[in-house]
Amino acid sequence: MKPFYIYFILNKLTGKYYVGQTIQTPEKRWIKHQRDARNRKFKNNYFSNAVRYYRPENFEVRVLYVCYDQKTLDEAEIYFIAFFKATNAWLGYNGTFGGKGGKKTEAAKSKMSSSQKGRVASPETRAKMSKAGKGKKQDPEHIRKRALAITGKPKSAESIRKTTAGLTGRKNGPMSQETKQKLRVKATGRGHTEETREKLRKPHTEERRLNVIEGLRKRRERLEQENQLWETATTTSCFSTPHVRMDLPPRGLSGKFIRTGSSTQPSTETLLLT
Repeated sequence: MKPFYIYFILNKLTGKYYVGQTIQTPEKRWIKHQRDARNRKFKNNYFSNAVRYYRPENFEVRVLYVCYDQKTLDEAEIYFIAFFKATNAWLGYNGTFGGKGGKKTEAAKSKMSSSQKGRVASPETRAKMSKAGKGKKQDPEHIRKRALAITGKPKSAESIRKTTAGLTGRKNGPMSQETKQKLRVKATGRGHTEETREKLRKPHTEERRLNVIEGLRKRRERLEQENQLWETATTTSCFSTPHVRMDLPPRGLSGKFIRTGSSTQPSTETLLLT
């Protein structure tokens, strides 16, 4: 059975480290890290930049854990990243909390957001994106699942705040004559199909009327919940910190604690595994 590895890469100059998983050997994975850093193929800018800046010869690769299935591998990576506090920028280089498609840290999200702000796609890029998307239809099952996921779900206070901020200062008056003309030209020649006309001619059934009333009632409840959340957000400060459950360490591991730190970094205890 093929072994899976959790590996630990230590910067011998700064004491910072990176924890990762691989189905290859740790040596091959480290070679790929070096190649990505050299070619600037960044999945983790922080770690790749460090490899390029400090040079690969100043890093040391160790094996932390060996298992034989992906589920255990993901759980072990989440555990070790949390155990070593590798997402703490003072201590490690990790930008996610681990696991397959690991959840990104707030710092990583902030960097990604900052790097994209102010960027505008060129007309050529827009034309390519438009051409690539034409004719594509979403899977009906995907549409149904997405609708179910948001049905009855109230917006968070943060979402309401962002929506309000995005609309602030926007012109919400009547449409200009130019906009009306564009809509008129776009709609010219359109017409209802015979099937649609037949549906429009039919009066609403009692079931349809009750469905409309129920939809309006749910909408009113959702608006009331959103208003309550907004009032709470404007009067209190709410913070949410992602966390990882810390269980007992996997069996079969041995090592010793060493204390690291400097004049610019807080002192911490780290378990070096052997």
